[in-house]
Amino acid sequence: MKEVGKENILIDDALFVDQWGRSKRKLRISVTDRCNFKCVYCMPEHPEWMNKKDLLSFEQLYQFCDFMVRRGIESIR
Repeated sequence: MKEVGKENILIDDALFVDQWGRSKRKLRISVTDRCNFKCVYCMPEHPEWMNKKDLLSFEQLYQFCDFMVRRGIESIR
């Protein structure tokens, strides 16, 4: 068993479980940090944008999603 952060643990490199023992099967990915909706619940007042060169390519995003699916993720948004 390996610890991942304070709230999640990784068991057998396959299943993500939170601190209450609930399995995590959903993954949500933000493709970019440059959303123009400016929702108050997710956009800080003075956002600091990442450099475009630091964003993952579509191929890298696909590889990451594939990696997560092989470890138990069933839904990606």
